[in-house]
Amino acid sequence: MQCGWDQEADNAFQSLEAYLACLPKMASAMLGEPLLLYLVIIERVVSVILVVEQEKEQIFIYCMRFALAGVQPNYPLLEKFAYAMVLVIRKLDPYFKAHKVTVLTNQCLKNVL
Repeated sequence: MQCGWDQEADNAFQSLEAYLACLPKMASAMLGEPLLLYLVIIERVVSVILVVEQEKEQIFIYCMRFALAGVQPNYPLLEKFAYAMVLVIRKLDPYFKAHKVTVLTNQCLKNVL
């Protein structure tokens, strides 16, 4: 078996390099830096994305998604939201302790509250 760098290997390397350049940026938030938490509740799924805004660009920190199972999809909207927030706060507790977190959601909770 012969090892060497040929045109095929160079093309594969270039493809890999282009792919890695297109991946979303990830960041670590500085202590006390304000964060945004996007919380989307759809019938059976809750999606959460935590981002930090740096230089007018939102940079991804953490993402999680979980399915509502059993009777949970039948919960009223407010209960789904509360349940989702409990899970999120448990999982992302260090972020909530060290940062001001603004929660943005696709639900109109003002009418419910």
